[in-house]
Amino acid sequence: MGEEDLKEVLNRRSQYFKSNYLNDAKMLSTMGKFPSALGMLGSTVGLVDMMSGLSKLGQAGIGESMALALVTTFWKNSVKKSWKL
Repeated sequence: MGEEDLKEVLNRRSQYFKSNYLNDAKMLSTMGKFPSALGMLGSTVGLVDMMSGLSKLGQAGIGESMALALVTTFWKNSVKKSWKL
C-alpha cells in the first residue's frame, strides 16, 4: 500500500465519519424542537385528568394525575438543559 492509497483511505474514512456526525447533529437538532411541546402536552393532560378525578375521588385522586403532570414537566426541563436548548 503506497502513500497515495493511504491518503485515499484516510480521506474516505474522514468523509464517512463527518457525514455520520452531521446526520446525528441534524437528528438531535430536530429532536430538540419537541421537548417543550411534549412537556406542555403531558402537563396539560395530567392537570385535566386531575381536575376530572376530583369529582369522582376527591382529594385521593389528585396524586397520580399530579405526578404525571410533574414528571412530564421535569423531563422536558431536564432534556432542554442536557441538550442546552
